[in-house]
Amino acid sequence: MRPIAIGYLVTALASVGMLLFAWRWPRPARLVYAALFLVAGIFNIWTALRTPHVYVEGFAPLAFPPMREFIERVVSLAPDVFVITVAIGQVIVAIALALGGAVLLWFGVVGGAFFMVAISWLGVGAAFPTNLVLAIGVLLLLRARRTC
Repeated sequence: MRPIAIGYLVTALASVGMLLFAWRWPRPARLVYAALFLVAGIFNIWTALRTPHVYVEGFAPLAFPPMREFIERVVSLAPDVFVITVAIGQVIVAIALALGGAVLLWFGVVGGAFFMVAISWLGVGAAFPTNLVLAIGVLLLLRARRTC
């Protein structure tokens, strides 16, 4: 099995595991999702500051046509600005999930689910369709207000 296929399989299994975790234990799953968003945001900021071109070269070829054109025509002009802006959003989602009361949690969940759905346009570069499974898992975190 090729390394990319193994990575894709691991990602698919992890996303289903996260979905089940969020379904069964939404309160602790909030912290896991928060950690994932935080680590991803920090990683993206770090990478965008050091090697911003990898986002254009790595994601554009795998993206669905409308997103590919957007990356090649718009994001390529200032990939660091685009990626850092998105990464700040990831960090905000992480904070909202980790610390949020009713309203802040709602914004974190909606922001996290929106992010996961939005990156679907990146295709297999964003592990499509596993990101949609993660989006459902994030939405399940709203159960934390009613359970646990």
